[in-house]
Amino acid sequence: ITTEHSPESMTEYIRLCNSNPQSNSSKNTIPSPELLVIYDECQQYDKSKCPNIFTHNSNHQLVITNNGRYYKNVRKEWASLVSVPITAKFHDALAFTRSLGDFHLHTYGVSEYPEVQKVDIKSIFQRIYSNNHADNSNTNEKKIPIIGIVLATDGIWDNWNWDGVTNFILDTSCLDAVMKTKQTKQNKVGLTINTQVANQTNNQSNNEPQHVFANMTNKNTNNNNNNEGINLVSQSFLHRNMTYAKFNFGNQADNSTSIVMYISPDEEFPQ
Repeated sequence: ITTEHSPESMTEYIRLCNSNPQSNSSKNTIPSPELLVIYDECQQYDKSKCPNIFTHNSNHQLVITNNGRYYKNVRKEWASLVSVPITAKFHDALAFTRSLGDFHLHTYGVSEYPEVQKVDIKSIFQRIYSNNHADNSNTNEKKIPIIGIVLATDGIWDNWNWDGVTNFILDTSCLDAVMKTKQTKQNKVGLTINTQVANQTNNQSNNEPQHVFANMTNKNTNNNNNNEGINLVSQSFLHRNMTYAKFNFGNQADNSTSIVMYISPDEEFPQ
């Protein structure tokens, strides 16, 4: 699990200042990164003229200007970039401060190293199990705790609020479909992991048949009946995203790739 590496991240800005400061920075001045950390402007090809994301106030404290020009997603987050300095031979820009393969930008501070966090899944299950047990103390209903994880590209996240994704993949109909799936993979601590990768581009032509999603679903479920439930959930999620993308961005919608994962313990998970 990794954090967001947006140009609006103050932590990332400080990292850029420390790793690749401007050559004219000195001990007596507040350092600035070599990279331009800016809000994008649609019609501005010279990125050095775009507004800066960060500045320092009268107390020399780093603050965000919030001077964006347009939103990049439905969560109303400003479109932002890191761009090479104007002295660079090749003019590159990127919407993230960490990436793989952008070697030219790496020389100015973009990093290929992820920021990794460890999450104790068993402790999370323990809390969910306790909450479920308390909610159902007067009934004989037994709920198995389950965690949903979605890994996705911008073509997905541009179109959803965080709560919308949670509500979708944890909807009762989705959970019922997943829990009916035959458990085929178990690890040593008794966790059942079901995953399905769903890939499909959003920028399809208007002449493409409307039943593409149905054909894709039938093909996947026929080849792997053991994962029919998770196939249906992941394909439904992507199909809903395609609908949102066409409404929000039309032909400018970004390509989308998503991985939907559910993790649940054995039924004998202790309280």
